[in-house]
Amino acid sequence: MAKRLGKASQENLLALLATSEKQAGIIRNTIKPELFIGHYADMMETLCDYYDTYGKPPGFVHLADLFENELNHSDEDIAEQYRDTILNVEQSHKDINEEYVMSSLQNFIRTQVTMQAVLESAELLASMGSDAIDDVDEILAKAQKTKLDLFEPGIRLIDTTRSLSFLDKLDEELEFPTGIPEFDKYQVCPARQTLFVFVALPKRGKTQFAVNLGRQSLLNRKKVLHISLEMSAEAIAQRYVQNLFAVAKRKEDISITRLEVKKGKLVDMLPVDRTPQHTFEDDNIKSKLLKKIDQVGYRIKNIIVKGFPSGKLTIKGLNAYLDNLEQREGFIPDLIILDYADIMEVPSDNKRDALGKLYVDLRGLGQERNAAVVTFSQGNRQGVGRKEMTESNIAEDFSKMATADIVVIYNQTKMEKMLGLARVTVQLARGDQDSFTVLVSQNYTQSQFVVDSVRLSSNYFDMLKELSDEPDDEED
Repeated sequence: MAKRLGKASQENLLALLATSEKQAGIIRNTIKPELFIGHYADMMETLCDYYDTYGKPPGFVHLADLFENELNHSDEDIAEQYRDTILNVEQSHKDINEEYVMSSLQNFIRTQVTMQAVLESAELLASMGSDAIDDVDEILAKAQKTKLDLFEPGIRLIDTTRSLSFLDKLDEELEFPTGIPEFDKYQVCPARQTLFVFVALPKRGKTQFAVNLGRQSLLNRKKVLHISLEMSAEAIAQRYVQNLFAVAKRKEDISITRLEVKKGKLVDMLPVDRTPQHTFEDDNIKSKLLKKIDQVGYRIKNIIVKGFPSGKLTIKGLNAYLDNLEQREGFIPDLIILDYADIMEVPSDNKRDALGKLYVDLRGLGQERNAAVVTFSQGNRQGVGRKEMTESNIAEDFSKMATADIVVIYNQTKMEKMLGLARVTVQLARGDQDSFTVLVSQNYTQSQFVVDSVRLSSNYFDMLKELSDEPDDEED
């Protein structure tokens, strides 16, 4: 018996069949309605009939017309099923991870065809023995040909529609912005099929930067998976709540440093005290947060936070978790935040080489799933007490940095930490500008990684000394 598609795959394929000029024909000629379940099968059949009649998908705007009878069905449960599915198509059809869905479809087709061929061959061999060899060869050869053809030969430069398509993307909105304008301008951001690595000393900025990235992508209608190997899922969820709704833990004034910038240059740093509008000590804070979360609406559904014990998650375990997330929850992440790779489980007999291989596997995972992958690495002991870490202060195998597409290094002296300031240096940006540093002011009391930002100027440390009476004892 043929295996049927999972709920997430069914809804994604229905959405593409209904709206995608590029993929509708492939899906129509490849998938049979009987692979779908319940009302999905009926919707699939109706969409296929429409494509056969008009040679194109109906588009989202016509879905309600196509399924008018079902939406007005006398059985409210049936009507609700159709309403929910069409609503899901409306909310997700522009943001579907199309490349991954079609790649998964290819694997599904290959698996089904191969299984059927093996079963037929086994039956023939059992009944006819060696006399069935020629027939078995024919069945297996046919199985090799009968698969979804998504062969990609590459780009011919003479095919200017494709070879110059990058120009169309230059004006597109960033999929995964950082919220730091100086980074976003040069696309120093996570991107699909790439690995972004953030380096910092222990307890310095990694989780806050992770939450900042998750929040930015969440508000940009992307699906975010945030995995923590250091903190519980509840603790990470708390930071998202603080970040999204500017909530402090306690009823205390907050001291931050605002950056005064003119013509792109830092001219002054001004200490400012704030009284938080919301804190976890407020009366009825839970009901207030419930209301705020309800107002965010659909976007709040697009993030999942998951904790794993330190040193227990393997790359195979991560892939298995992602597969289960897709099959059971219908959730295919666009952005995978892994905090952090260095404390995943790797063979202990040669940890240095194993970590290097792990980073290669993480980048490959992003390529296979058409997702952006962000992870973190710690500075080594030589980076402690330094004013600025470099690539030489990255812990364990340096080859992991060579694997990454973007590497940024977080630097913060004791004085800067006291003032809520930090410097983030673009160490590597494959394909764009690197070797520059951005100064950020921060408000960790409300889980805000960046309040203000500016390119670091040469007089910054002189201004810093004037701002604080404390001597900064970090080394140059």
